[in-house]
Amino acid sequence: MLRGKGRVIAVPPTSSFKLLIESKIVNDSQFPLPVEKGAEINVEIDNEKIILRRVSQI
Repeated sequence: MLRGKGRVIAVPPTSSFKLLIESKIVNDSQFPLPVEKGAEINVEIDNEKIILRRVSQI
């Protein structure tokens, strides 16, 4: 489970994903995510699909 701040912009057909955070693309290989500003997201990966659980503006 990933909890971070940002916006999901791309979901490759694997268990990896990308987030757009302050105009920067962050890959899941760069944990922990350097998240600061933006929408708060709560996502999880299920059957190679990313599921957006919650979005809230900060």
